Amino acid sequence: MMTQGADVKTWRKLYSHLLEPNEILHDLKWVEGNLPTKETKPMLTIIESPYAAANGNTISQHVAYAQACLKDVLDRGDSPMASHLLMTQAYDDADEDERQLGMEAGWAWMQAAGLVAVYTDLGLTGGMMKGIERASELGTRVEFRELEEWSDEPILHFPMPKREGDLYQAWYDPCERFYFETYRTELPDGS
Repeated sequence: MMTQGADVKTWRKLYSHLLEPNEILHDLKWVEGNLPTKETKPMLTIIESPYAAANGNTISQHVAYAQACLKDVLDRGDSPMASHLLMTQAYDDADEDERQLGMEAGWAWMQAAGLVAVYTDLGLTGGMMKGIERASELGTRVEFRELEEWSDEPILHFPMPKREGDLYQAWYDPCERFYFETYRTELPDGS
């Protein structure tokens, strides 16, 4: 059943002069059967989970939890965005001005998202509450979720550059350990 009629009409208008009548019929049937539908298109999903050390958990544990949340969204067939993992690569979360800029940049994605998934196993933080409020203002659906299980060890795929301060040291130390254990050499200076 065709759900995207306008796309097929556009296709027909643009390309039908290039094909023979039988090829047009065959290709239109292929297009009709392969157009993305609401059921097959991944939903853009914003993840809200803790980042800063709180409630007896470290930043490293919160990063591991956020990675498990990313996997949960991916396993559901959707497309996740965890801006608190991304923006803290550029901004210092301990600096209130930079933190606010990072949060605003992350919230900009909510305008395109179909869902804000709030993961509650580790509690709700002030930043998460602000994200929920922003989603409500934008009319983006909010869903509260819990994970059945997750590891509190972050998944490290590549070493992070060394930076100043305890916040970045929390990222750097496990990366340095992983790099050394993998390559049996010291991590190159990140500067």
